[in-house]
Amino acid sequence: MRKFDRRENTKWPFGIEDRDKNLEDKRKKVEKAILESKINPSLEEALSSALLRYKEICGDRPLVVRSSAQEEDQELSFAGLFKTVINVPPTLPILEKAYKQVIASLFSSKALSYAKSFGSYFLDMPMAVGFLELLEARTSGVMFTVNPQDIKLETLLITANWGLGISIVEGTFPLDHFIVSRNNPNRILHKKISEKNYYFITNKDEIIKNSLPEDIKKEPCLLDDEIKALAKAGLLLERYFKRPQDIEWVIDTKGSLYILQSRPLVISNKVLEERPLPEIKQKYEVITEDKGFVAHGGIALGPVFLLQSLKDLDEFPEGAVLVARRDSSHFVKVMPKAAAILTDIGSPTSHMATLCREFRVPTIVGMKNITKLVKPGEVITVDADDNCIYRGRVEELLKFQAVSQLNLADTKEFRLLRKILHLVSPLNLVDPLIKDFRPEACKTFHDILRFCHEKAVQELVNVGKDAKNLLDRHVTKKLKLAIPAGILVIDLDGGLTSESQSKDEITLENIECLPFKAVLRGMLTPGVWQTEAVKMDFKDFISSMIKTPAISPHYIGENIAVISTYYLNLSLRFGYHFNILDTYSSPNTRENHIYFRFLGGATDMAKRSRRIQLIKKILSYYDFNVTTKGDLLISRITNLPLKEIETLLEMIGRLIGFTRQLDVFMENDLSIERAFEGFISGNYRLNIRRKNVSQ
Repeated sequence: MRKFDRRENTKWPFGIEDRDKNLEDKRKKVEKAILESKINPSLEEALSSALLRYKEICGDRPLVVRSSAQEEDQELSFAGLFKTVINVPPTLPILEKAYKQVIASLFSSKALSYAKSFGSYFLDMPMAVGFLELLEARTSGVMFTVNPQDIKLETLLITANWGLGISIVEGTFPLDHFIVSRNNPNRILHKKISEKNYYFITNKDEIIKNSLPEDIKKEPCLLDDEIKALAKAGLLLERYFKRPQDIEWVIDTKGSLYILQSRPLVISNKVLEERPLPEIKQKYEVITEDKGFVAHGGIALGPVFLLQSLKDLDEFPEGAVLVARRDSSHFVKVMPKAAAILTDIGSPTSHMATLCREFRVPTIVGMKNITKLVKPGEVITVDADDNCIYRGRVEELLKFQAVSQLNLADTKEFRLLRKILHLVSPLNLVDPLIKDFRPEACKTFHDILRFCHEKAVQELVNVGKDAKNLLDRHVTKKLKLAIPAGILVIDLDGGLTSESQSKDEITLENIECLPFKAVLRGMLTPGVWQTEAVKMDFKDFISSMIKTPAISPHYIGENIAVISTYYLNLSLRFGYHFNILDTYSSPNTRENHIYFRFLGGATDMAKRSRRIQLIKKILSYYDFNVTTKGDLLISRITNLPLKEIETLLEMIGRLIGFTRQLDVFMENDLSIERAFEGFISGNYRLNIRRKNVSQ
């Protein structure tokens, strides 16, 4: 938003010059036209329907009708300039009247003057209107999560009075003031209790001023426990919005706390004009500097939560710094509570990094050894703007954050992008097996990309599946392995050694494709590939005899590997189940991905489903995003360094061999856990699994 000099002769959207003497007359005409207009029929119908639902829940409780303009409470606050109608009876005509009053307040004289002073084009500003239940307020107030009078910015300020909050926001009556430590929200530092003679209450269709009883005029209107609860709630909101907050709140007659509004608190930046980084680094202990990649900037303070397993996320405390070996989209469940996230392995373009930016969590990934440099529970300061981690609390950085942080979500450009996001981001074409997976069903750019990717993968899978479609001699080559995998190899470029180009049969030593070598290492792991026949019970035998593969006929045929130096598309058919692996694994982390699909089996659906659940459990353990449907599994992971992605591909190779005949042994749900533990610990023997399952 452009800032205008107040002396500048600004042109307004409706053609009125800054010094136009007819401005007030034209403003009144606009205001009058809104108040006398008729509500749009569709809006009236929606409002009537919502009112019926409200009355079912709240009965005849009155409402508050208040503004929520697009620019309000962002770069400019417009504090108190738009209309709020209090104590509105729940009847449609009166609600419609209150609605128009709020809309018309967009053109009030005080809002117009304010907008002119800052050069805001308020005619481009949509006005939403909220209809809220009017609470029976015992105490109301305002809280600043940073006390503007505290130069050190170490305290928060709470003001309060009995009854409705009109007396606070309008500054009508004396108030109680409470100052609380930001570092320790349980510590109340100061109380200033005023003599309060009056308070506002509702009475039928109006708000009236009442005299307070003598016995509570000089009493604090908040208990100590309520002050502490307010402070904790305020700091929680500040952490969520990543900037100091101006919060309106109410405690009702039952003692329940309600947050009415939370908006950015504007603080003077005279406290700290710039970060004196050299002095800071000399004054505080630097744990690590310029390591890894900043996924999202910001400054944060909190105790270290060292993640050992994804199960530990259930124990993640409010305001901690999550420190983990690798990044994972599973961290989304704690992002609203996390002060910051640090990982040894990860990419600024990963799914987790994208989520961190959405939640505005300061995040540094790929730091290699941060898990070794910090201890659980110790307090650290994360400066993700300058990629530096400090031991302990760095006051200067925390103060700088409070006075200087820009909220990009509040900018006009960001809101414009958010408006068109529904045409870009949502994914509707999720399952390629359903009939609606077709070009006509694409509704977003994401759908188009998903459709093109799926069809491209299918075409690669189909190459060479039928004997008559096999490519020319010396292009399609048979891979000789120590296991009966029966794989034909098609080299696009750089996937095989130069001396193997003239051969019809190749060996492992001829493979140059990095991801294919990793998968084969896993498949050839001792003990993972079972060659002996497995015993099937009569039910499974009949199931295998009458089973029709839930997959199109072009999947019948040879196993195919389409390779290049960094690319692999592997299609494997073993009996009645199918593996599809598509991966690009290169030194360029941003381009790396693994796509793995598993389908089918020879046994009954219950056993096949248990095998699918086992594969899902294993892949989830390694941080894959996994979806399942019956005996179909689809999993993905992206943006990993080459060394890490090769490790995962080797694991998938072991998984292919390990699960090849495993559905026969999936007798009950307990077998899933036992097989999972066997795979993770390297115990691949089928006879051991058979023994375990029978126990």
